[in-house]
Amino acid sequence: MDKIKLFIDTDMGGDVDDALALTAALRCESIRLLGVSTVYLRPEWRAQVACNVIEQCGGAPVPVAAGCGNPLCGEWDERNIPDTGVLAENMYVLSGLHGSDLLLQCARDNPNMAILAIGPLTNLALALMKDVSVWDATIRTFALEKMWGQEADPPE
Repeated sequence: MDKIKLFIDTDMGGDVDDALALTAALRCESIRLLGVSTVYLRPEWRAQVACNVIEQCGGAPVPVAAGCGNPLCGEWDERNIPDTGVLAENMYVLSGLHGSDLLLQCARDNPNMAILAIGPLTNLALALMKDVSVWDATIRTFALEKMWGQEADPPE
């Protein structure tokens, strides 16, 4: 059985959920993780957090790239800036690409790639603005983003 080719775009570093999703993808035998991009305030720091998670999982090297630190329009609430304390050193070197460009490169090189977006969709929007044709080759995109300041109705 072919492995699912997966790209993760994340705002890792504020809550544990993104680290758990990355860990699950790395440990799942039916997934081949192609790359990780980070988004939201201080994306370079978030990329280092992702590198630390990857290293702790002991998996094969995965390209990681910092993406958008600011929205394409408007502003993000800077009260949500993570505590960017000292991170453990790791052996990973960030990709020299912008997160949106790493996403595009992985999509071009891996037809039928799936995208798991677990942060603001800025990197995906920027990638679409650069090359909308890549989405024709993407098998599916899953976007899981919180609705800040909005209450969800519980299921009945």
